[in-house]
Amino acid sequence: MHDVKILLNAVYEKVISDNIFEGMEELFNGLRKVRVNSTKEKWDYIVKSVLFEHPIKEIIFEDPFTKRCFGQPRGYSGDAVILDMIYKHRSIKFDNITDKGKKIYQYTSSASASQAVRFRREYQARLIDEVAGIRNKPNILSVACGHLREMEISKAVKNFEIGGFTGIDQDAKSLEVVKKDYGKYGVTLLNNSVIDILKGKCSLKNFDLIYAGGLYDYLPDKIASQLTLKLFNLLADGGRLLIANFIPNIKDIGFMESYMNWHLILRDQVKMEKLMQGISESMIRGCKLFIEQKNNIIFLEVYKA
Repeated sequence: MHDVKILLNAVYEKVISDNIFEGMEELFNGLRKVRVNSTKEKWDYIVKSVLFEHPIKEIIFEDPFTKRCFGQPRGYSGDAVILDMIYKHRSIKFDNITDKGKKIYQYTSSASASQAVRFRREYQARLIDEVAGIRNKPNILSVACGHLREMEISKAVKNFEIGGFTGIDQDAKSLEVVKKDYGKYGVTLLNNSVIDILKGKCSLKNFDLIYAGGLYDYLPDKIASQLTLKLFNLLADGGRLLIANFIPNIKDIGFMESYMNWHLILRDQVKMEKLMQGISESMIRGCKLFIEQKNNIIFLEVYKA
């Protein structure tokens, strides 16, 4: 505990001296080390009894990104508005943000995990364009679609080369944004949950591409495996499924789990491969597994025979 207090005191001195970037870098690195070397019980105690009791917390919460994550206004930290903050989307406007808050936001929104989330969006858009280049008017499904911001950076979407685009999300507010911003592209929106999908309550079939960007970070193994099989079965012959998941022990993990109250179900390569266990090998034409350059998110692509 003493070492953690020394860390926080050092960071506090840097931050109040307006040496924000160096202070935040030291905080992220220090908290990761503490988190990785602590049991869950010890870490929870450190968060509540040390991190939350130190005056650095109030300065950190001047960052609207961190503050919204911690407050969870939609019931979880990584909501669609949070993703827009990471994307630095034009819809995000901050009122009454302090100079320190602005600088901390510049750091947190440019941190390793945030960069990986932006890559995830770009990769999804790239995949949409790739499928549209192979298949005439493809049918695409985004699960837990959020604000579907990949649509606005997809050339195929802008050129109306998509036959059908469906977005599913349990958050009706997110779907309202999608309808307003991308309704002109003919997107079909379904206000349903993962359980609805598993129970067959959604009329879905024959997709050339199905992807789930941030959903699996919140799914226990059993449900994640069941959903993987379900989504794979919704693919047309030759279709592909993309699943993304944060990996263990990323640089930002200590800061995310403490000051952001952002808790994820993390998966390595072995756990990602296990998600395919329910799928018959004869139905799989191939698969691809890779981690993006910032070493935060692992991607699994499965191709249907």
